[in-house]
Amino acid sequence: MNESLYFVGGTALRFWFRSRWSDLTPNLVLLNNAIQKQKMGDEDLREDNWLKTVRDKILTLDWDNVQNDVLPFLESEDDLTAFSHDGLLSLY
Repeated sequence: MNESLYFVGGTALRFWFRSRWSDLTPNLVLLNNAIQKQKMGDEDLREDNWLKTVRDKILTLDWDNVQNDVLPFLESEDDLTAFSHDGLLSLY
């Protein structure tokens, strides 16, 4: 992806990602195995429920902690604009 796309306030990135979001499906076998290993969920994720489950989880997270966890992996604090509670929810 063109790097300049990302830095337009995250808008272009959100538009690009949202336009492809419905076509994305995680590897549900690996994801369910990881969730079970961490004892994080009672219900297996499937193609018809994984997106809602992820959205529901986003709503329950402490975003100060999430951003503190993610910050060391970003090149700049400005990158948190795209990785925010509202930014991720706007993808749905």
